[in-house]
Amino acid sequence: MRIVTICLAAILVVGTCRAWTGGARPPERAPRRAATVMPTFTVAPVPTSTVTPEPTKAQEETQQFGDSSDGYPSDGLGLSVADWEKEHMPSALEYTAHGQGYDGVYDVMIHVGNVWKIERQWSKKNRVRPDEARALAESLMPHDRQFIKEYSPDGRPETVVRLYHSGSLVARFDDADLSSYGGTWWFGGAEPGEFISLYNVHDNSVGRLIIGLGNNP
Repeated sequence: MRIVTICLAAILVVGTCRAWTGGARPPERAPRRAATVMPTFTVAPVPTSTVTPEPTKAQEETQQFGDSSDGYPSDGLGLSVADWEKEHMPSALEYTAHGQGYDGVYDVMIHVGNVWKIERQWSKKNRVRPDEARALAESLMPHDRQFIKEYSPDGRPETVVRLYHSGSLVARFDDADLSSYGGTWWFGGAEPGEFISLYNVHDNSVGRLIIGLGNNP
């Protein structure tokens, strides 16, 4: 009797254990896939080309006439290109009908290695008084300048022309340099060495100043 009871207890325990586990074996894990090794590529560097900028008009003049730095006594008109560029930086590569751009505000015309015309412009917000324009003009002239007269052309009362003479300019600009053009440096029937400053006055302010050889406003 005792043996039967023990056997029945054992059967109940085994049945209960199977109930707990559901009588099923645990699922097997799927085998791991091997890691995929991505191929590597080496990108060859793209060769870069070096672009040589076109020479400015001033540089062309220097190449043609040599480095003409000679200490001519002027702060603008008549200066060699080399001396002008000691104080002013080219701001444009192209030499236009107005000349070579400098400092973002000047247009300078150059011939035979020397400066023969300077134009200075101001924006509408930065226009200057007539006396300031006149002072700037004289600061860009040969040191031996002599004032001759001031006038306005017929029919242009807003235009102020100031005529000067510089003896040293005569040697800087020889008419022979313009023989191929059949012209002269001393425009408008001016005497050799004469040059002008010119500006228009509107509402007692100036937006543009020109200094150039001759007397041809």
